[in-house]
Amino acid sequence: MEASLTVATISWLRSKTFKIGRSTNQEWNDHLTRSHGYFLPNLWKLWLSSESMFEKIVKVSIHDEDRSIQVAGQELLKQLANDDRFVWDLKIDALKWIETATVLPSYRWRVRHNGVLVLETFVKRLETENKELLKKLVELALKDDDNDVRTAALNLISSICKDLRPE
Repeated sequence: MEASLTVATISWLRSKTFKIGRSTNQEWNDHLTRSHGYFLPNLWKLWLSSESMFEKIVKVSIHDEDRSIQVAGQELLKQLANDDRFVWDLKIDALKWIETATVLPSYRWRVRHNGVLVLETFVKRLETENKELLKKLVELALKDDDNDVRTAALNLISSICKDLRPE
């Protein structure tokens, strides 16, 4: 039941995001103001400020058994990560996400891989001074059984290093 609710939510959000892409934000805000009395950014912030909803999207993006749901969740997270109106309001708990992906009962390669991909989505917001997070990523890059997981972890570490390098 929870998975189908989250799928419906992801579908609804994706349809709204694409609608914004086809019209100007002002047109969409005007429509919402007339029909609901809210501006879209405020509505999204209100919806996303519910930590449990954002965490549910992260959870299905990493752990859901249906690959299409994982991909839909990851695409939604990418859209949120690239939208300056929302990204700074989101609580990025990277260490918890990657530990959950590698420790919980479903210790499958796809779950570990998804955990790294979700972290990569928020690479600019990761706490790069968090030694435990970096240690976990290096461990995945060096010791994981799956080549895709090792490659994704190595790519994420490279992205973090590029962001830290002075230009």
